[in-house]
Amino acid sequence: MLLIHKITLYSHIFIGFISLILFWVPVFAKKGSPLHNRVGGWFVNAIWVVSISGIIMSLIVWWDPLAIRLPVEFVEPGRAAKIINSQRTSSEFLLMLSLLVLVSVKQAMLVLKVRTDRSRLRKWHHLMWIFALILLAMVIGTKGFIQGHILLMIFGPIGLSAGLGALKYIYKSELKSREWILEHFSNIIGCGIGVYTAFFAFGGRAFMQELLPGALQVIPWIVPGIAGTLAIVLYKPKYTKLYRVKKSESKYSAQETLETTTQ
Repeated sequence: MLLIHKITLYSHIFIGFISLILFWVPVFAKKGSPLHNRVGGWFVNAIWVVSISGIIMSLIVWWDPLAIRLPVEFVEPGRAAKIINSQRTSSEFLLMLSLLVLVSVKQAMLVLKVRTDRSRLRKWHHLMWIFALILLAMVIGTKGFIQGHILLMIFGPIGLSAGLGALKYIYKSELKSREWILEHFSNIIGCGIGVYTAFFAFGGRAFMQELLPGALQVIPWIVPGIAGTLAIVLYKPKYTKLYRVKKSESKYSAQETLETTTQ
């Protein structure tokens, strides 16, 4: 298990670093251009690797925290119980973060593929990840408030909001024309929030500890979320106007329906 965890960790770090760079190319490239589509595809593949490897590592640590974190050290029973409890809470949090990224990338790419045909979003193999995210976010948020853990209190509601938001889009009675564009955009930004949160909070931890001592170390965790949320708020009206996302319609244009069926 330790070897599997190490191999997965190295893959996670390497591909995660690549995804940090790839994220910005489709953001600034002309939407729908060959560059946007090609690099966007690379980013999505990288995010799949990052999210799945994150899930695997989180489950391994949750299953046997001592074997992964302290493989060659003898730990007396009292201290071992505290370490196990702490590491399992941490693993649950990282599992939720990985699920958040996974749900975001699945939703982003599925809405791009199915467009108006939301019946394809209601398949069990898509919904199960959303419900897993919602359930785990509720657990994380509850633990945060019980333990007074600020990060859990922040990210529990974020995960819950993301999961419920995905369900709302899937099951709302009507969609605006071309609303799938906004859903794609919002979820891609969600992927960016996830990978940059992980980078600043884990990859840059040692560097950040020197710059931000004490309670200020929470800043790298929340900055990507704040920046991503602002990006969605600021750019959503722009894309709404650019792509003519208009009032709710019970029927879609013949052209949009044709585009959906030919994907």
